[in-house]
Amino acid sequence: MVQGVPREELAGRTGGEEGKRGRGSKGSKENASNLSHVAHCEPPGRHVLKSWSEKGDHSPAKHLTGGLDLPGDKSISHRYAMLAALAEGASELRHFSAAADCHSTLECMSALGAEVKIDRDTVRVTGRGLAGLKSSWRVLDAGNSGTTMRLLSGILAGQPFSSKLTGDGSLQKRPMKRVIGPLREMGAEIRARDDNFAPLEIRGAKLKAIDYRMPMASAQVKSAVLLAGCSRKVSPA
Repeated sequence: MVQGVPREELAGRTGGEEGKRGRGSKGSKENASNLSHVAHCEPPGRHVLKSWSEKGDHSPAKHLTGGLDLPGDKSISHRYAMLAALAEGASELRHFSAAADCHSTLECMSALGAEVKIDRDTVRVTGRGLAGLKSSWRVLDAGNSGTTMRLLSGILAGQPFSSKLTGDGSLQKRPMKRVIGPLREMGAEIRARDDNFAPLEIRGAKLKAIDYRMPMASAQVKSAVLLAGCSRKVSPA
């Protein structure tokens, strides 16, 4: 269990796959709420706008002053958490995304042996090196995060143990073949429902380098292959 954030607290946070599927509407409202008290309008008579949703007639503002505390980037947060878990020693990640997707990644890395501590938007991950991950006694749950499942598949492909990855009902309907293909070319043994959908069963193996041309652009597939290449057991092509 990731330290610092109760499971129920994460349930309301935004999900979706790197924001591309438009699943973050709830999270967007939360972000707007977080920003609601940092904007100040200064029209004649100095009226202060207390909230983005404040109703009423307002005179045109001559100036807008204040500051915005922007939320952490989801794509970067996923990748930093995984790299920190593969590194040796402690890494401190500040302004880590509050999205439930990114916390699914943290929980999976914790289940694989990394030490994860959370203090608000600061995450401290202590990794044990490329060969330091261990088999999880339970199924790794990616929640609603396609990024977690696809990138983690790359990491698990070169590990000396077997793993099972699953997710919620929505994630189990999303295709995984585009990441399964290149990882199989590298030597990983991967089983999937209908050879395309989660749950995924991954048996780590000694991988080989490949020259892979993606049929379509995908940051997730590219990241999965690069993370698989971080394995100590990758042999030259």
